[in-house]
Amino acid sequence: MAAGVRLLLALASHLGHGAAVAPVEIGSFAPAATPSADIENLTASNFEEKVLRPVNSSAYMAIVLFRKGHFFLELYRNAKSRFDSGVRSREFLLFRPLRFFVMDCTNQANEEICQRHTKGRYPSLMSFRGPYVQRFNRFSWYQESVSYWVGRASRPAYIIVENMEQWLGQEDQAVPCFLLVVSKPDPELLLRYEALAMELMEFQNFHLAVDNGGEKWKDLPGTRPSIHFIANKELHLEAPPFELAFDQDLMRPWVIISSLPTVRHQINFYMWELIPIGWSVVV
Repeated sequence: MAAGVRLLLALASHLGHGAAVAPVEIGSFAPAATPSADIENLTASNFEEKVLRPVNSSAYMAIVLFRKGHFFLELYRNAKSRFDSGVRSREFLLFRPLRFFVMDCTNQANEEICQRHTKGRYPSLMSFRGPYVQRFNRFSWYQESVSYWVGRASRPAYIIVENMEQWLGQEDQAVPCFLLVVSKPDPELLLRYEALAMELMEFQNFHLAVDNGGEKWKDLPGTRPSIHFIANKELHLEAPPFELAFDQDLMRPWVIISSLPTVRHQINFYMWELIPIGWSVVV
């Protein structure tokens, strides 16, 4: 059995049955899934059966468009078609089956569920994945941005790396990458790391490594657990010093600030990166 598979099984056993998102090893993604059937209609009577119950049992992930009117439905169909093509070409890598749904919020029978999830914002596009719900927060709705967001929302929360070569290879990624190095799998720590990754995975990649001593991770400083950062040189990013204290209120701003250049042209797209920090921003 390959070392990476043994590590994956060890982590899964430490996390326990029913953990929200299992860790995934680089190169271990399942073959591209057969694109799902056409977009399925939801109603108040089948929402729990088709969305809440399956995603909480990890049967699949669900993308749901809550809509009023028909304009965004055609865009949603085009975005799904673009996403399905991306899955077939391996542009998007899934770790769990994905199904697409739409709910007509002009139907009075659906009003309570629509209001509960959208707070009256239409259209609302959301992903349901175990205990996590993510919202498409872009101001610009077009099929490329929607399909890209679906691809980000459906990727693994974090990916296992086995050695420095794999970690340094992440420098070629289009987004900044973060690596948590632990001396042994700690279920509580991993679930907190997972929650942070699920919250921020649209703009960052997250990875995990286990340091059992020896030479493999000697070039990464710090006592374990430790957190590390790498980014494509063309992004001109540099993470400020940070001593790992796994409090999400501390980690979240550090991850976001590390992913942004010191000065940038501010447009609406980037506002959603800054809002979770909770800090004042000079514009």
